[in-house]
Amino acid sequence: MKPTTDVFAVTDIQIFDYKNYSQTNDDGDFKTCFEFSANIVINNLFIVQLGSDGHFDIPTSDECFWGSEDIQDHAVKNYILDDIIEQTGIRNDREYLIENYPVEIMFP
Repeated sequence: MKPTTDVFAVTDIQIFDYKNYSQTNDDGDFKTCFEFSANIVINNLFIVQLGSDGHFDIPTSDECFWGSEDIQDHAVKNYILDDIIEQTGIRNDREYLIENYPVEIMFP
């Protein structure tokens, strides 16, 4: 099965928490911050990764894949990452991802 749609939707997210720390905001309140990365599953077919550096990427199947190596590699060659980000609304914000998408928290 090959992906044939240009409509993208998030079907699952795996968040990998690496480190958390507290910081004080401008009002003097403490906030817990996380260093994390995420595997974001698109259309239950392929993965977009959010690295701990805050950058998105469509990895090759050598790095990771969801259902099929062929579909992952097809995504790398045929889809524009910015289109996927725009359509799905994903962003580098852990709490936003947890509140708006199906998320599984993973611990390395």
